[in-house]
Amino acid sequence: MSEKVLPLPPSRQTLSDSVYEAVTELIMDQHIAAGARVNIDMVARQLNVSPTPVREALARLEMDGLVTKEPLRGYTVTPGVQKRPYFTGLSRSRFIMAERERFEPTVQFARST
Repeated sequence: MSEKVLPLPPSRQTLSDSVYEAVTELIMDQHIAAGARVNIDMVARQLNVSPTPVREALARLEMDGLVTKEPLRGYTVTPGVQKRPYFTGLSRSRFIMAERERFEPTVQFARST
């Protein structure tokens, strides 16, 4: 008896992923200016979603270094984020890595011999 091979289910993008990409585009296209505060409710209304996926997207963008969170103040776009033309030639992950290198100090680990 041969085993039946099932096709892989089509990949689905979650709402959180879609909002993450949309907010990234808003930042990269400078619809939200560098250094500006991000109004979660306004972005949620623009994207026609609840504030929860916007908050999730902003938390991911904070890990990517594109926004910073200040307690009791909210999120702001990291000053100095490059405009879209810089981004178009790079993959998203390479772009994020390049941005992190610009803003995070380099840490070198000493190897013990």
